[in-house]
Amino acid sequence: MVWILSFATMILLALVCLPIAVFVPFERIQRWGPAQIMGLCPRFSGSRIHVHRGPGYDPSRVALYVQNHVSMLDGHIALASIPQVFCGLENAAHLRLPGYGMMMRLGNTIPVYKRSEGRSAEIAASARERASRGISILAFPEGHRTLDGKVRDFRRGVFFIARDVGLPIVPIAVRGAYDMLPKGTPFLRAARIDVYIGAPIETAGLSDEALEGVIAEARGWIIDRVEAALSPAA
Repeated sequence: MVWILSFATMILLALVCLPIAVFVPFERIQRWGPAQIMGLCPRFSGSRIHVHRGPGYDPSRVALYVQNHVSMLDGHIALASIPQVFCGLENAAHLRLPGYGMMMRLGNTIPVYKRSEGRSAEIAASARERASRGISILAFPEGHRTLDGKVRDFRRGVFFIARDVGLPIVPIAVRGAYDMLPKGTPFLRAARIDVYIGAPIETAGLSDEALEGVIAEARGWIIDRVEAALSPAA
């Protein structure tokens, strides 16, 4: 029932927004309805989302958000939590899915192809173009959903793209989504979902070595807020 409601919501929203987007850029209407409606999908399971914004977070500043990857509804959780216009980095194959792909293309999604060797400059150019229009970017640097609720190793590519474009990194830690929808099951359970949004971490002008420190800092910040809930004492 939850999946039917979610997919129906995405398809209907795309059908409504497509004709509007002919006259009005989608980024101008994303926060005025589409984001809130897409953000309802996790709530169809009875789950509740609680957003915690850390000191130093500036919701008006364009940034590259990095979020731990837990479930197929992570993007919906982000839409319910990030208070600004953003697009995602998405597997190019997903943009061909009925309904979902239509919505992602409408939302300025940057496609990432299976073999991206030599295409980082192309992705960076797309990211720069989005940023010039005031659109932030959301990425899941783990690449794949967690199998046990713990944060996997981060891939480095999105951090180099942020550095090349001059965007700060904003970490997002999502706790509770694994209880709602762990990988490998189609069944959703009601859960409390806490979303923590951190302060921006600057990347502009950093050396490759210094950027490795940013990757470790962002991953460590997310781990501190996610994995504490997995320990027996939590």
